[in-house]
Amino acid sequence: MKGFKKINDADQGIHQTMQDRLNQQLLANQDQNEAYAAATHSPAFDQKEAFKPLQEVDSSLYEQVLAACQKVEDPELGLDLYNLGLIYDLLYDGRGHLWIKMTLTMPGCPLADVIFDDLSRAQKEIPAIEEVKIELVWSPAWHPERLSRYARMALGFM
Repeated sequence: MKGFKKINDADQGIHQTMQDRLNQQLLANQDQNEAYAAATHSPAFDQKEAFKPLQEVDSSLYEQVLAACQKVEDPELGLDLYNLGLIYDLLYDGRGHLWIKMTLTMPGCPLADVIFDDLSRAQKEIPAIEEVKIELVWSPAWHPERLSRYARMALGFM
């Protein structure tokens, strides 16, 4: 066929080697992101049963926490975490400890530590929040369907 180049065995081997390296780097980034997120909490978060959905515990505080999530942008996409659909769960123990369960758009995100720091800092500006735990979760996997209408418009999905 004209216009198509057959991939020979050598080209296929190079392609596979590059793919293997990329996968290794993504896994290393994912491990680093999960370790970083796991290190952002104190023993106050060990009592899982003390944490309830924030919206049920304190609706006013819930609105403040959502507003703080909207102040934190994904540095690569330029949109906030809330509208990107990255915030999965907000839990609160009623004593100043906020547990955020969130995901990233990709497991090997190289800027995850920046995102976690910015999110934690934004939440700690709220007087009722003393400590923040950020738990990185991968299930359910993030998908563009999680984008808000605003994010879909900003990213050209509408």
